[in-house]
Amino acid sequence: MMKVNPQVAAVPQTSSRAANSVNVAAQKEQVELTQTSLASDVYHPTANLAQDSVYNRPVVLGTIQKNETFQEMSDRTAKATGLLQAVVLPRTAEKMFSAYEQVEKEITQISPELADKAWGFSVAEDGRLTVRGDLTDEQKQLLETKLNENEELVSLAQSFKDTYLQGTSLLRDANGNSQGWGKYDVNQQNFAEIIDFKALFDASKHENGVPAVGGGKLNQFTLSDTIYQQIKRGA
Repeated sequence: MMKVNPQVAAVPQTSSRAANSVNVAAQKEQVELTQTSLASDVYHPTANLAQDSVYNRPVVLGTIQKNETFQEMSDRTAKATGLLQAVVLPRTAEKMFSAYEQVEKEITQISPELADKAWGFSVAEDGRLTVRGDLTDEQKQLLETKLNENEELVSLAQSFKDTYLQGTSLLRDANGNSQGWGKYDVNQQNFAEIIDFKALFDASKHENGVPAVGGGKLNQFTLSDTIYQQIKRGA
């Protein structure tokens, strides 16, 4: 059996302990160096810092709808109907037609060939009657001169337009919604491009010019329908 020299066996053990001691000391020194190299946390109070607002203006979500009571809607609609279809506009058209008939006779005497021409007239934004159609410049000037010479016709045409615009405005609710005539954009600027008075009269006058019961020369139902057809096509 081999004998182990105790002194020789103790040498490795002593060396291992020394090495461990050196490693521990080195690790401790490294930790201390790391801690001293890191900046310490500094607490900054936020009580006095100015905070920017997330929203700097009011936020509008959607469109606010304005409501009206059933009675308000009923009153508004009834007034519009009285202006447009039941009373004011039909009476104005009737008076206009009587004044136009006088002008038409004068035009036929001066320029008979115009009886076979396709033309129409309306009221412009400035209140004057304006003519359109397949006409020469001379024919157009003649027609506009004769139409505007009749002050009653001019005044009634302006009244017709004002009544129409007032009535269709009443047909629209507070949010601008409407049915029928009110949903079409007819205004002061484009009225003359859409409404043709001569076409209204030609379509609505009773056959052979014979007045209907009550003395009216225009069929009010046809008049109303013809207006609606014109604004559907032009607006």
